[in-house]
Amino acid sequence: MKQMIKYLKKVFGKSEDLDLNLTETLRHDFKERYHTFKLLLAANNAALENFAQIEKLLSEGQIFGMADVNTNITAACVNVSKMIRKLDRLSPDKYKALSNRFDAIQNDISLILNRTRVIHDKRLVIDISKIDRTLSDSVGQKMANLAEIKNNLGFKVPDGFVITAHACEMFIKYNALQIEINRRIKTIIHDDLEQIY
Repeated sequence: MKQMIKYLKKVFGKSEDLDLNLTETLRHDFKERYHTFKLLLAANNAALENFAQIEKLLSEGQIFGMADVNTNITAACVNVSKMIRKLDRLSPDKYKALSNRFDAIQNDISLILNRTRVIHDKRLVIDISKIDRTLSDSVGQKMANLAEIKNNLGFKVPDGFVITAHACEMFIKYNALQIEINRRIKTIIHDDLEQIY
């Protein structure tokens, strides 16, 4: 290192100018790396919170829908992706394999989440008086909870009906809306969590 500095001083002239430039360069580099490291830690904490939320859903025995799963998985993937980019910025090309592995894992998750589900309940509309928590996949979690409140807890809830997930899927298929939905998903900026939501 001393030989390198001696050589640079010889090539670039005055030693005090070189010392100032070298010190300023090192200071700037350190600040940038420190900021990147802080962003890495923040992404790590956010990803851990996402995983904790997923674990909480599983461990508390709550009924939850695919919207909860998709929201938490998407947020976790965004934060893990940020971590990998920050690691790569701190040590360029050292984590290429990690990035490739993450892409493969994300593709596997996407295949699982986008798998066409088999809907056993082919009804298009269900009266609220005939709904309970077990029908949350057919009617959605909010409506299943509302029906539970009306039918099992006896709270005042207006009579009504629910248009089922099967009816919605038929509507989307008949009107070829999935193409537009997929187009919009592809235009999402993956770093912008609010846009993803």
